[in-house]
Amino acid sequence: MRPAPVGHRRLAAPQAHGEERKVLLCLGGGLGQTEAVSDAQTFLSAHHFAYDPATLALTAETIIAAGQTNVLTRTQDALGRPSGLSLGSDYSVGYGYDSLGRFHSVTSSVFSVLSVAHYSYLPNSDLISGWSNGILQTVRSFESNRSLITAVENRAGSDLISRFDYAKRALSAFRGLQEPRL
Repeated sequence: MRPAPVGHRRLAAPQAHGEERKVLLCLGGGLGQTEAVSDAQTFLSAHHFAYDPATLALTAETIIAAGQTNVLTRTQDALGRPSGLSLGSDYSVGYGYDSLGRFHSVTSSVFSVLSVAHYSYLPNSDLISGWSNGILQTVRSFESNRSLITAVENRAGSDLISRFDYAKRALSAFRGLQEPRL
């Protein structure tokens, strides 16, 4: 095995029983960020990383493998939170936050088909009480004085798909799950 060039690191990737060990060549930047990872034996695959110079957040990952190149682009909002990612023009995901900074929605576009899911919270808490995409809906119920879940209900429109009730022992230990007959 050749020695790694200056500024590079060699890493041995985990292997399954009987597989040949793969050696990865990593190129690091001046701030300790990984800038590239390559198959050190064949150089047939590589990952290249790009960072925002102001925030140091990962902004793009270029993946080269099997003769194809894909670029995964990541975005952040003004507060530095992830706001989305895209893979070319065929796939994108966006994240929304409410006025308290909690995750509120996810929007996706796959081959120009748009989907949106909205998340709701238990009043005066950070507990997600459910989500809905306009067709499907999940609602979680909690004990009134603690953050322990008591039931989960899944619906398609007004039709009940499933409902699960949670039973607890003393000291709030989970005892069992009951699925009522529909």
